[in-house]
Amino acid sequence: MQNPIQFKNLPKGITYNAAAGFVADNVPIPEKPLVLTRQQLLKFSFKNYSTNGFYIGNVQDEGERRQIDILQSQMAQKSFETRDSYLHVFNSMSEDDIRRRKLLSGTIFANYKIDRGRNMIHISNTKEKKLVKQTRIVGDLVQNRITLDLGLVEEITIGTNNNTPMVLTLLETEPAVDDVRVPDQLFHCDVNPNDKTLDRIDAYIGVLATQTGHTELRILSGSHLLNWSETYTVPEFVYRLQLPQYFFFVGHPFLMHSGCSSLLRNTRMHFYHGLSQDSQSTTYFVKWKLSTASAKMKKVRLFATETINRNAKKRKLALIGI
Repeated sequence: MQNPIQFKNLPKGITYNAAAGFVADNVPIPEKPLVLTRQQLLKFSFKNYSTNGFYIGNVQDEGERRQIDILQSQMAQKSFETRDSYLHVFNSMSEDDIRRRKLLSGTIFANYKIDRGRNMIHISNTKEKKLVKQTRIVGDLVQNRITLDLGLVEEITIGTNNNTPMVLTLLETEPAVDDVRVPDQLFHCDVNPNDKTLDRIDAYIGVLATQTGHTELRILSGSHLLNWSETYTVPEFVYRLQLPQYFFFVGHPFLMHSGCSSLLRNTRMHFYHGLSQDSQSTTYFVKWKLSTASAKMKKVRLFATETINRNAKKRKLALIGI
């Protein structure tokens, strides 16, 4: 088999990744690690959900944590690709990406993976009964906590859809190969951001970290308040959230986010509530302005140079006693 790194006729912006196969280069976005210190947990608690567009919760009850452990042990038993009803999930290319279509149609690339390494099991589709049962147990306990956090108890008593079950999926990111990781996902919204019927307190998305270590995802805080556009200015930074085991992330449906790479195999539970079937049928990808990114980096370098020069001038003046 030909070494894919030696291919000279790859589509523009396509490279080979040992873990994921052929992947696309994407716009680099500055990141800030969001480590959940006590201060950060207060800043990103449910009390600030409407401002940030997301909040972080924690399952603290020991009995509930044991239920999460059971689910994690079931997911850890074998690779998702060997399980019933698994699906591949995008990483660096959307389904409509012309480069992806070219790779899939070309016989020369037929023996190689194309943007693989991130897999999903939809609980409503799989025939693994034990997995379905345990996922729903964990989904119910997480939903109960979110209901209390967001003050949805009164709405439940008057018969709104807040007491409907969440849509649950299990996600797997495969481990790195030779220290090369499956790429971070493209930034996206899980629903149509123009569907204002989803701008409700009982409509949300989320992730529960089920395994030891950290489950990471990238978040553009406050992006749920932006008007949807064809392109966006590259932000000064996005958060790279490090979610410890038993912690969960709850996001507004319009929040721009992405899954992250992982050195080791990572499994987790995703959940969705209050979203119509139509609203979940299409993923909306965020397109960044390349020229703005370049201009922004020049601005950063200029600011850094000016800062260095100012500091050097201050040190010189201090030495001569001024």
